[in-house]
Amino acid sequence: MQYDSTAPRVDYEEAAKQASYKLSVENIDGSIDIIFNLPKNSKLAKKLRLNKELSTRQTNKVPYGQISEIKRSDSSLGKTKQGEKKLKNDSVKNRQVSGKKTMYPVTLESQYVINNPDICKTDSKINFLVIVHTATNHFQRRRTIRETWANIHVLKNGGLKVVFMLGLSKDKSEKLMIENENTVYKDIVQGNFLDSYHNLTHKGVLAYRWITEHCSNAEMIVKVDDDVFVNIFMLLDHYLPLFRQKSKFMQCQVRPKGTSIIQRSGGKWKVVPDEFKNMTHYPVQYCNGYMVLMTPDMIRGLYKASYLTPFFWVDDVYLYGLLPFKVGGVQFENLGSNVTLNENYGLDCFSGNTTCKLVGSYAAKEGRMEQMWYASLNMFRDIAKRYLPIEMFIT
Repeated sequence: MQYDSTAPRVDYEEAAKQASYKLSVENIDGSIDIIFNLPKNSKLAKKLRLNKELSTRQTNKVPYGQISEIKRSDSSLGKTKQGEKKLKNDSVKNRQVSGKKTMYPVTLESQYVINNPDICKTDSKINFLVIVHTATNHFQRRRTIRETWANIHVLKNGGLKVVFMLGLSKDKSEKLMIENENTVYKDIVQGNFLDSYHNLTHKGVLAYRWITEHCSNAEMIVKVDDDVFVNIFMLLDHYLPLFRQKSKFMQCQVRPKGTSIIQRSGGKWKVVPDEFKNMTHYPVQYCNGYMVLMTPDMIRGLYKASYLTPFFWVDDVYLYGLLPFKVGGVQFENLGSNVTLNENYGLDCFSGNTTCKLVGSYAAKEGRMEQMWYASLNMFRDIAKRYLPIEMFIT
């Protein structure tokens, strides 16, 4: 955070006396955030507002670091209507979404470009909410997912809902196609940020926010990338009963604390020196994010934690490592060999003579997801008959 020499000095003893509530949060680097929530009519709040107005008139802008300071103190625990209104009016929209120096995820409060808030409004039980991180131009992958393992029209008894998370496209024709796609399927949530590799963290925080606001009634959260095949039958038969007994629980391919090297030299994963300064390995355990299973009780905490956790572009580390660390008490369990990034192995497993234990497999090659779907239909025939129309099994 940048220091602003024009900002008014704060008497912290005075702030502590006038605060309606206080919080201290320890960060992974040993630093501590001290948060005071001041009622809007308190003397100190009025004084700070007056100083801010005077400073704004003089400079015609609010310093970038000062905006971030306001954002953190107002958003962390504030639940008043005044606090929520201020968050929406604050200057999140002025941050540079495409740059790497964004202080906090822009999707914390920015407007949805496309939203479908009624997806989870249903009288029937929702067993799974599947969040699919997808690129704007991956139309075929989304269609394949809808027609195979996430076919909500076929798996009605399975209580499944699917949401595709997107950012913005620079291509005008692509933008129109996405709008048409959403008109047909009504399962897209699009955030106000450019859909790019370095903005995946924004996409993930948008998902946490959307679930918090619109889908708190799912029994299990399944996050996948759009090139992953999900064995819905294994989810129904094995994982759902397990998750019903858990709280603050995540399953994924776990990367233990201190075992993942921070890339400094170059390449796709290069991290600049001022991020995780003087560290050689990531100081938290986190998930390989291509498939993550979560209990729904932790989603709101993860979303709120993103108000207190400075933006980091490596989404797996931020979404499934730094945020759970900030929440505290989250239990990780390793999916291990029950997921694979070897799509040939995945197809062989679902096509074999013994029951395949995979719950997820990489399936990027054209036609591979359909092959896995039909193979799993045959392998898990007894389970499938409980959830699928009988017509699908007439040969």
